[in-house]
Amino acid sequence: MSRETIKQKVINLFSEVYAVDLSNEIIDDTVLFGPESPYSLDSMDVLRIISILKDEYKLEINAMEISNFNTLNKMVDFIEKSMPQEAK
Repeated sequence: MSRETIKQKVINLFSEVYAVDLSNEIIDDTVLFGPESPYSLDSMDVLRIISILKDEYKLEINAMEISNFNTLNKMVDFIEKSMPQEAK
């Protein structure tokens, strides 16, 4: 699965889950969660998207890896390196 495919899927999931249209405005390194987020999303919101991404990509994610999900680039990087080989 290509990086661009993963990125587009994450954007689509993010948009569906939070009812935010990111298709034209998201910048890859924009902070998506926490006080710096332009979307007013908090730590509970990051847990929600992590749960969805775990199911979507069959990922193993522990609590120490939560910082890998605060920007689009970090999410895509984490998914790329963590996806099971058969899903790639």
